[in-house]
Amino acid sequence: MQEKNKCAICGKAGSGIIINGSTICNSCETAIINITPSSKLYDYYRKAIGRIFANVPKPKKLYQK
Repeated sequence: MQEKNKCAICGKAGSGIIINGSTICNSCETAIINITPSSKLYDYYRKAIGRIFANVPKPKKLYQK
């Protein structure tokens, strides 16, 4: 059984996917999958995902032009 963690988006305890060390609960994952850009919550989820990826290092260039 997977340990329940606090969701990085809604703050509720629950199991779900882990991205960059942050948990996204099943409810938020479903909401993200089904949201449309015209939704009032689109920017909320976009910014929340941005915070999760804020500390991901940028890939190094493999070659120089």
